[in-house]
Amino acid sequence: GCLVAPNTANLAEGLTGRCRDDEGRNPANEALLFHGTNPAGALSILGTSFKIDAAGLAAGTMFGPGVYLAECSTKSDEYAQDDPEGANKGLFAMLLCRAVVGKPFVVEEPGNYATQVTSGEFDCVLGDREKAVGTYREFIFFHEASIYPEYVLFYRRDDEDGLSTRATTTCKFWAQGYCKYGDKCRFAHA
Repeated sequence: GCLVAPNTANLAEGLTGRCRDDEGRNPANEALLFHGTNPAGALSILGTSFKIDAAGLAAGTMFGPGVYLAECSTKSDEYAQDDPEGANKGLFAMLLCRAVVGKPFVVEEPGNYATQVTSGEFDCVLGDREKAVGTYREFIFFHEASIYPEYVLFYRRDDEDGLSTRATTTCKFWAQGYCKYGDKCRFAHA
């Protein structure tokens, strides 16, 4: 396996420059990647960092019980949820994390690949669903020290027609026969 740089590695020089050493190199293959969550979860992660033992409690474990980050904010938005009450009611959250991608174990099919990383042979799993089914690439980490949650992004979703996204768009996972979100999915299951 060779180094596979995330697509975010060369975007926004002011941010990605933080992933390079003084000579402009990136020997650890660090990258900025997104993690979708809710505002309360984002603040908790900022306070205590990620906890591998809590992996999959909110969104599943297609490639094993790790922390899932994506190079595309649209993918992380699929995992983001709003806070139903409190100061952040109606807000969604995403973390922009600095992660040591290193040498990823690249896979296209779902499965638990944690041992390939925890054995020390690879540094993370790259679930290449972009290549497999035309969706997105996800990076799954099994070592908490590999991820630093650097920024939190709070936002509201704005539907063009003012209607709920759930009422107008069919869930692509439901259409393929599975959706790990069930009733919490923001897309229609029809």
